[in-house]
Amino acid sequence: MMDLACLLADEVWQVPDILGPIADQVAEAVDGHPNDGDSQRKWSYLEMITLHRQRDNMSDPLSEMESVYCDLGHPESIAGLVRWMPLRPGEAGGEQAIMDRWEHFLTEEKKALTPPEYPQ
Repeated sequence: MMDLACLLADEVWQVPDILGPIADQVAEAVDGHPNDGDSQRKWSYLEMITLHRQRDNMSDPLSEMESVYCDLGHPESIAGLVRWMPLRPGEAGGEQAIMDRWEHFLTEEKKALTPPEYPQ
């Protein structure tokens, strides 16, 4: 855990490497039930929201997010946030449109990952 505590803001990408070996145990402890198969989704959300909150401190937050996309194994849920991926039908192009989709992604993931017994 000392490795995690010593991370700098621009080293957030190292969190899965540090915590990866205990991810399922952490998910079980937090959720109070065995891993429901959403561990990877939860870690993805944590990385994406951390980057989003730190975006003003980065010279190119979309590049950082694209690195996370690659590190996570190219999840389809994040593909629409990557500048070099083809646009889906009806999606607007440009960095502002991507930032808007990023906000929408975070909102929807929070809803999906919040257990029903917890108010949002």
